[in-house]
Amino acid sequence: MAGEYAWGILTLCIAVLTMLIGGILALIDNNIKRTLACSSVSQIGFIATGCAVLVLEPGSSLATGGVVLHMLNHSLCKLVLFTAAGIAYQNTHTLELEKLRGWGRGKPLYFLGFLLGAWGITGIPGGSGYISKTLLHESLAEYGAVAAQSTFFAVSEWIFLISGGLTLAYMAKLFVVLFLEKAERKPQKKAYMSRTTGMAFIVSALLIPILGLLPTLTANQLVKLSLPFFRLTDFEGAAYFSLESLKGAGISILIGIFVYFLIVRTIAVRKKGARRVYVNARPMWLDLERYGYRPLLRLLAGIGGMLARIADSLLDALLALLRATCYRDITRKRPPEFGNRVTYTIGGLLDRIADSYCAITQKKRRGKPFVYRLSKSYEILTGETRIITRSMGYAMMMTCIGILVTLIYLLIQFF
Repeated sequence: MAGEYAWGILTLCIAVLTMLIGGILALIDNNIKRTLACSSVSQIGFIATGCAVLVLEPGSSLATGGVVLHMLNHSLCKLVLFTAAGIAYQNTHTLELEKLRGWGRGKPLYFLGFLLGAWGITGIPGGSGYISKTLLHESLAEYGAVAAQSTFFAVSEWIFLISGGLTLAYMAKLFVVLFLEKAERKPQKKAYMSRTTGMAFIVSALLIPILGLLPTLTANQLVKLSLPFFRLTDFEGAAYFSLESLKGAGISILIGIFVYFLIVRTIAVRKKGARRVYVNARPMWLDLERYGYRPLLRLLAGIGGMLARIADSLLDALLALLRATCYRDITRKRPPEFGNRVTYTIGGLLDRIADSYCAITQKKRRGKPFVYRLSKSYEILTGETRIITRSMGYAMMMTCIGILVTLIYLLIQFF
């Protein structure tokens, strides 16, 4: 249908731009956390590419497998890589690449975990990322070969391969900084990570080559588990290690090597005096966090708060109007000034006990009667309850609970 085709083209445009821009931002940043965060943006672009193909060609098994496996691969690899960044930060208290030079030297477990995480995310053959990116690339290439706008899909395919090369280039940058550069600090004698962290780090990393080297036994089976969700019945996978599949990976690898030496070693690493240092080559106007996300979130929070206050005030005013006109509060005769019969009965009993105790001990009773205390506490509690239950926040909370219960019910019915 024309509408679905237009949505598919729009999704693909957003996907390839996300892949490319995220990769470029990761390439020129000098902060390990921001590099990995921009990398996540780029990898989401790869996933969105598969989603675009699914919109254009519903039921594509290649795109389905690519989306499922790349979501899994991205989660797994970033678990390893962000853990590696966290370990480095906990020991050095810095995220700047210039200050992390050579920190990973002499740490074989750290080296192995980071290497496997980088292997998986770059799409080099043998890693889990190679399997998912091969499926995504072949789904895009196959649809582009029969599509009317073949030139557009050919350009999208090349952006896909270039973005894969950018992934290799910025991961090579991090690897060189941590393990090949000369250390800027004295060797660390104490343990740099706990046993629990080390176990989670290395076990997660070892899953990457298992998924990449044995795709038929591992990756394909994981995709088959998700087929009912996509209303599919079978998944054959692809000829992962055929010459055609390896050709796409080889092109990305060559692009990555070229980009690393052309951009990273000339733009992101600059000469300062007698030595070369890692710098943030990103223009200030491209700081999306400072000039994009944070102002937008503050604006949305301000607008949301203002609307919530208006809605809350209108709801309270409406309730007050209804109580003053259509409805009347039911008043009952209560023995005390405050409270109800229960608080009056319990308070009266406590007062009699207290009076008897004072009479026996011949002490003067101090403080207000228990009847008053319990009644006042009851009025305060009911007053707060009325405020909460009449507020917009309470209504929103109850709405969220209702939506959650509905979603749980739908999931139970689906499965």
